[in-house]
Amino acid sequence: MALSHGARIGRTFYIPSQSMLPTLEVNDRLAPLRFRATELRRGVVVVFKTQGEIRAARIAAIGGDTIEMQNGVVAINGKVADQRLVGIGPSFDGTASRMLEESFPGEQGSHRILDIEPGLFDSVAAVRVDAGKLFLLGDNRDRAADSRVSLQEMGVEQVRVGDVLGIVDSVYWSPTRSKIGRPIDDWDQRGVQ
Repeated sequence: MALSHGARIGRTFYIPSQSMLPTLEVNDRLAPLRFRATELRRGVVVVFKTQGEIRAARIAAIGGDTIEMQNGVVAINGKVADQRLVGIGPSFDGTASRMLEESFPGEQGSHRILDIEPGLFDSVAAVRVDAGKLFLLGDNRDRAADSRVSLQEMGVEQVRVGDVLGIVDSVYWSPTRSKIGRPIDDWDQRGVQ
């Protein structure tokens, strides 16, 4: 993804949870970029505020899109996301995860996700994303309280564009040193974790 401006927002953040594995891991440090509304598109990772917290997630759908999920596979405006198995991910509570490469319809590139089958929110009925809002997903799909989850259940529902603080293009510090300074979805350089 080419971002034209490159200016940082002036605040830094760290990742406290596993909801964005394998892309972002616990204790990764971020310095998000300022953005234009046109840069908020499918596949972009953003930092946003919700209910007094700061979180990170990936944009799956934008205002006007219809999104649904069946058995862990996303469909946007009736087009199914490409997914392919690329390896085995980490274990959670003794259950191994699968690492998939995914590309949303209209996404420029692809990203990696983790999946543990079956998951509570693997199937979501079609919902239209409101104008000025985003539908966000964590990359660790079965361990993310994202737009599939209500506010009452500690999710984020649809997120207002105005609540986005910045775009995440890289990490400036990570326990995995090979990630530092590289584009967050540059898996050819980092390999499978």
